[in-house]
Amino acid sequence: MDEIGRSRRGNRLIQPILIALLAFLQIRVSVGVPLTFSAPPQAVYELTDALQENTDRSARILVESSHNPDALTFRTDVAPYLAYWLPDRELMAIPTTESPELLVNSILFEGILSWVPIKAYSADEIFDYLVTYNVGWVLVFHPDSIDAFSRMGDRVKRIESLGEYVLFRVRREGNAFLTGSGSVDARLGQLILSDLKSDANGDVVISYRAFGSLKTLDGTPIEVFQTGLEPIGLIKLHHPPETVTIVNDRSFGYPDSRANIERKFETVVKRLSEMGVDVSVDYGEGIIYK
Repeated sequence: MDEIGRSRRGNRLIQPILIALLAFLQIRVSVGVPLTFSAPPQAVYELTDALQENTDRSARILVESSHNPDALTFRTDVAPYLAYWLPDRELMAIPTTESPELLVNSILFEGILSWVPIKAYSADEIFDYLVTYNVGWVLVFHPDSIDAFSRMGDRVKRIESLGEYVLFRVRREGNAFLTGSGSVDARLGQLILSDLKSDANGDVVISYRAFGSLKTLDGTPIEVFQTGLEPIGLIKLHHPPETVTIVNDRSFGYPDSRANIERKFETVVKRLSEMGVDVSVDYGEGIIYK
């Protein structure tokens, strides 16, 4: 156990006080949906310790989300608490209990992966998803999700069961570059890319979304790379210099995806229609297919 882990355990003497304060707060996230904090069960600490001991910053942790506050309170509150106790990790999760049907939802939600049941994907398709988003670990609870990752053979290893959750390790070296190569230092509101080398076409593509509010400090244009059912698109740089710093130019801390939705989401709707998914919903309500 490293110093961060020991320090976090020591700080739990003040956790009840912090949680009591958070319980009275409602935080409105970037999509304008209230996110309510409540006191976490002891199991959240066990999940935090397991992730601290078994993961690192080389890849993301995909955390299955839920929105049922009555039957799944524990699952509902896991993502925000993990983000709070693991500030040095990158999590992929829906940060709200109220609106799982977001237009930008390509996360794992109650057995649904990018609007489609995970049981409908082949093992190869799931692995492609994990590579695209640089996922190194998966924390899931839904039976369909547990089964899907359990049948991926040598590419995914089951680490341990934690109550209703199962933690899996993806057997791949963490790499945020889909094309080209280099290093990524991801910080709050900032991506520092260094040692960049373009591919044969002069391109570098990283597994971070090309939000409309992002810009480079040196003026290198940010292009959009479309892949799979990704609704926003990923960051693409053409003939970039060796080092590029990308920042969010909004005064508030969240990337702004509103400018991207109308332009990009129609591509996803077309793909889903071709797959036989019912997309006949009111615009703005998103899609959940079960």
